[in-house]
Amino acid sequence: MSYEAMSQDVQDLLPQLGLVPCVLIGHSMGGRTAMLLALQRSISMRQFLLTNLVEVDGRFTWRVNLDALAQHLDKILNFPPRPETYSGPALFLLGGNSQFVL
Repeated sequence: MSYEAMSQDVQDLLPQLGLVPCVLIGHSMGGRTAMLLALQRSISMRQFLLTNLVEVDGRFTWRVNLDALAQHLDKILNFPPRPETYSGPALFLLGGNSQFVL
């Protein structure tokens, strides 16, 4: 579980699902994965991919692999250094009281 591995998983999965081109939206780790994918590949994206929101008993809930997160916390907390920059369009949303994005 690293951003490189997650980005590669998404790159491999999108064509299998017929989701190229698509719009890739990510939150938190998913956002970092999407940013890395944008740096690694020039993919035009037009669909929505979200796998951690699942319906259980008629309600939506988050599916989180806490064991994997705990085992790979060191990789998750650090975004991999990249020499290139991304010059394409991007939209960042944050909460008004967010301390994460200043």
